[in-house]
Amino acid sequence: MASVSEGRTGLARAIFDAQWRQCSIFRPPTADGVHTSLASVKFDPAVEWLVVCTQTCSMCSEDFTAEPMAEIMVATPLQKFNSKHNDAMGKNNKCLHVPVASLPGLEGLACHIGRRTFMSRSTIAGWVPSKAWMAEEVEKSFRGWLAHHYMRISLPDKLVERLKEPDGVRDIINAALEGDVLGKPSAEGVASFYVSSKPDHDLPPDQPYQMELLVACKNEETREFLTRVLSDLHAAKKKDLSVKGVVITRLDIETEDNITLSALEGMHRFNEWDTLSLLPERLASIEKTI
Repeated sequence: MASVSEGRTGLARAIFDAQWRQCSIFRPPTADGVHTSLASVKFDPAVEWLVVCTQTCSMCSEDFTAEPMAEIMVATPLQKFNSKHNDAMGKNNKCLHVPVASLPGLEGLACHIGRRTFMSRSTIAGWVPSKAWMAEEVEKSFRGWLAHHYMRISLPDKLVERLKEPDGVRDIINAALEGDVLGKPSAEGVASFYVSSKPDHDLPPDQPYQMELLVACKNEETREFLTRVLSDLHAAKKKDLSVKGVVITRLDIETEDNITLSALEGMHRFNEWDTLSLLPERLASIEKTI
């Protein structure tokens, strides 16, 4: 953080000295025109909180011409935080539950991706964030969840619906990620998922989508486990196998070191399943740090 403050003066220095950063939690003073500042998003300052989304280096930037605004997100209070809730494990792209320390009577906040707006950094420079805070691992999870929102690929709506059908591909993947590998969920041994699909438009119910899936594993044990439990997804194993209208025409499960650039040609990282594999392991230790 010291490097961020180097050479900063005036408003930038005030922001740094007040310890504004990404994931700062706050409520604007009502006297500073909160309703005007938040005109583009619904916000109840008596109940809800705001969380800074902008990266710390940009929050403390000296250049108010290039970076005049800070992005913020509305968060609603959680009386109890449940680390096993789907929204705490990153399974909801629109809402993330995070544990927070030093908020009287609350254990966490529900952050809403659709309730974001921008506020002037010049205005924020005159405020001080709450003493409430997130643990470092929680901040990493928040950043990862926010990044996934911006980076996720777009699939046809009908394909997404089929993937999420009961006993569909998503359920099969979820069950595999919860399987035991060396005493831990196999999700902890998954680095990323890559997919390609066709066609790139909505299909009628009687026509199947074709999908290629590549799973990058962190270790050989996870690769062997997922190869075994996901083998039935592969259409090559059972000719023309369709799982709720989705045919997996290619299924590669490899360790990261064995994946070449040519193997990824035409594929895109599928962040929705990445989220499922990353957040549980990050959140597992949170209760020990807060």
